[in-house]
Order: sequence, then structure tokens, then C-alpha cells
Amino acid sequence: MKNVALGLIVAGLLAGCSSTAQQPGGASFTASTAKAPQQYADCLLPKWQAWRPEAQQSATDTGVKLTATAGFTHAYINALVDREGDGSSVKLFVPIQWQESTAWTDMAKQCL
Repeated sequence: MKNVALGLIVAGLLAGCSSTAQQPGGASFTASTAKAPQQYADCLLPKWQAWRPEAQQSATDTGVKLTATAGFTHAYINALVDREGDGSSVKLFVPIQWQESTAWTDMAKQCL
């Protein structure tokens, strides 16, 4: 019984370590754009890299994911850009500790 309880505790801790400190309710910013996912990423990535040079993008099954770390906290900021109709849906996930800063959202809006 102790082994089972210990196993559940370890599993819970590992699940917590693998999660990102994103906003609990989901995306902190959502929008639609007429741009294709790669076109939108081509606008947003240089803006992010000007602020956080390690920002990068990766392809997903439905579009593009951009990732950067937010300052000294090393919390991840993610933008998911997915194909939607003739354009894309944009979802920006900003860590709770960076919610008061509008810089990430402003950059996302500039590329719409």
C-alpha cells in the first residue's frame, strides 16, 4: 500500500514538472488572421527574436508553434498558429507571472 501511495505521489510530481506555467484558463490571447500559419510566423518570429534571441519555431500537424523564454524566469511563451479556413487561428500562451506585460500580446497583434 505504501508503494502505491508513493508511486502516485511521484507520478503527480512528475506531471507537475512537465507542465508549463501557462494561464490556467487557456490562451491569454486569441485571434484570427487571413494569413497562412507560416506567413504569420514569418512576421512574429523576428519580433520575438529581437526581444529574446533564442525564440524559435517548429512545424506542427496543423501549422506552426513559436516558443521563447520570458526573461529571467525562463518560463515559456508559446504561440500556436493553426490553419483555419482560408487563414489561421492564433493562440498566445503567456505565463501567469508575465500577464501584466502587454509586449508579447502587442507583438502578436502587430502581425495580424
